[in-house]
Amino acid sequence: MNFQSEEQRRLKAGENVTLMCTAEGGNPPPSLWWSNQAGHKLNASQEYDSALQLTRNAYTTSLRGEDNEAVYECASQNRENATVLRKSIALHVDYPPSNVYLYGSTTVRKGETVIVTCASAPSAPASKITWLVDGKPTRLQAQAEKKQTKGVVTESNITVDSGAMLLSGQHQIQVECVAENGEGKPASNIHVIRVLSPPSQPVIFEPPDANFALLEGNQMNLTCEAQGGHPLPTLSWYRGIEKVS
Repeated sequence: MNFQSEEQRRLKAGENVTLMCTAEGGNPPPSLWWSNQAGHKLNASQEYDSALQLTRNAYTTSLRGEDNEAVYECASQNRENATVLRKSIALHVDYPPSNVYLYGSTTVRKGETVIVTCASAPSAPASKITWLVDGKPTRLQAQAEKKQTKGVVTESNITVDSGAMLLSGQHQIQVECVAENGEGKPASNIHVIRVLSPPSQPVIFEPPDANFALLEGNQMNLTCEAQGGHPLPTLSWYRGIEKVS
């Protein structure tokens, strides 16, 4: 049996590929069939060239990322109980990462750091990960590649300093991970870190005419104010140790 295919070059997801299996001679001419690595027979077309005494079986499929490293087998048999001849072929398919996955704390106190981890979905070849913080690219971070059955997963970490990276007037930091390998569209995802910050010390304001002796039964309006804080603070009044509603 012989193969005619595109096995000598890297294939790409989305392409159509035809695997051709041929067998010479045989009396009677053999039956040829294709099967996948799960052992399921595939719908393929067979023809016999009597002049060349050549039997052909062609299987055409549209490639997906899942077909990377997939093994297809052609089998030949020309009579019952005869030895089945088999030959297999492995496909090498390039495809982009379908997604990226982000892990890390979503809440941090201002001034603290948090580590965010990004892992790409499998791809072939391996993807390169880049980071953006609040829309601005960062320097390239260290990356690790982990071989999987159907491709390579790329992982990278970034350390986010909420004190240095928080923009003025903002209460969150947006971290974006982008993975690409030159095949198809890049994959990206966003991780939002909510930054908690305390308010300023409260200040009590008295009315302008407060410099006089109060008599029992008189009313006096006091204003308590605190600036900043995320989330917004709740202000409470106390008379001594007793909370005033």
